[in-house]
Amino acid sequence: TEIETHQTRELFKEEFAPIAERLGGLEEDVRRIRNNFDNMQAALRNAKKDTVEINLAVDSLQEKLARIEDKSRQSNIRLVGLKEVVEGDDPLRFIQNQLPKWIPSLAGKVMEIERAHRIYSGERPKTTPRTFIFKLLRYQDRNAILNEARAAGQILHMGTPLLFFPDYSTHTSAKRRAMSSARKKLTQLGIASFLLYPAVVKVTHQGKISLLETPAEVEKFALNLDPAVKSSLKGAVSAASRESEVNEDESAVPMEDLTEKI
Repeated sequence: TEIETHQTRELFKEEFAPIAERLGGLEEDVRRIRNNFDNMQAALRNAKKDTVEINLAVDSLQEKLARIEDKSRQSNIRLVGLKEVVEGDDPLRFIQNQLPKWIPSLAGKVMEIERAHRIYSGERPKTTPRTFIFKLLRYQDRNAILNEARAAGQILHMGTPLLFFPDYSTHTSAKRRAMSSARKKLTQLGIASFLLYPAVVKVTHQGKISLLETPAEVEKFALNLDPAVKSSLKGAVSAASRESEVNEDESAVPMEDLTEKI
């Protein structure tokens, strides 16, 4: 009986030895897979870190390129609303002749314009005239035109309102459009604001100046206003709306930023 038990035990050992060996091999495989997985997770964490750093570097370069492009455009003015073909075959002479008529305070001032032309945009509605752009020789003349255009109020040509705006890169214009949308909340509360270069909202409220750099900051500022303050501001909504209209555009460029440093 003891001999039989021993024989049975040995038989089981012989039968299960290959299985035990295979299980040991599987355990080693699992350990190796686990190590590989840990290595992959570490590599993924490093890759994510590298991606964040790369994105920050790309954003920084994009901002620098946008500033360079903005600098190259700093003497340009965008004229929005001018009907098609009214400038004829000589847009430069047209704009030189019309500026003093549109803005009488510019009469008698010599402003050298280097070039003038329409901007092609495949996305615009066919009923919307293309933006007219002209480049001045001197940056100071660009500022004078924008200042006087703002002071003149509504400017008409053939019954159509004209709007004068600085010219910015696509990147900067997109940021300013986003900020302009956020500013509407301030306008609804009767708070006047200005959009500074490159895309910073300046708000003066209760004697305090706030510079808001993102749409989220603008919304937070509006939400944090005291309810009593909001109520007292309702009477000023129409005035703020008029001022906001003067300072907004498809490229969102108010005249406040004539002191910009680019």
